Amino acid sequence: SWGGDVRWERLPGELVQGRRPWSPLTSAFSQWVLEPGRARARGVDVLHGLANVAPVVATMPTVVTMLDVIWLHHPDVLAPADVLGMKVLGLTSARRADRVIAISQAGKDDLVETVGLDPARIDVTMLGVRQTQRAAVTPETELRERLCLGRGRLVLCVAQKRVHKNLDGLLRGFALLDDPDATLGLLSLIHI
Repeated sequence: SWGGDVRWERLPGELVQGRRPWSPLTSAFSQWVLEPGRARARGVDVLHGLANVAPVVATMPTVVTMLDVIWLHHPDVLAPADVLGMKVLGLTSARRADRVIAISQAGKDDLVETVGLDPARIDVTMLGVRQTQRAAVTPETELRERLCLGRGRLVLCVAQKRVHKNLDGLLRGFALLDDPDATLGLLSLIHI
């Protein structure tokens, strides 16, 4: 009911668009640009860091969305400087924010177990998209033919090609299927 009263204010973070949100440059820049005085001058009442980092010194309530902490478990997924930046600014942001948003229950559990956050401060909000137009549905037989999927069962995996996604386990498991007509589809996401 209060959503209509909300005014969204985009702060100057767009100056680092195209950079990874967890990179040291972006994180350090957000600490300067999103400094509470600048945000307050724009009429901001609540500051939300959308990608693992929010100002760590704030005079207003802050919320930070922690997408994951995979970089703590598998530091090789990021450059060493990025891991250091996340350890310093990401973890400090999560510990100091008034509320933390996790994008899955598993992510929340990981923040509690790995980072030691109070579960009462973490809200789980699944990621989603707003569809304004729906694409026409392609009939299954046409789609299978176009993508050479055959007629058998389909095992589809949508994941980045990263060691922590356990694609080796997927391949071993698929090999154990007792179905010669089954097809394995792997849609690999590119991480920008």
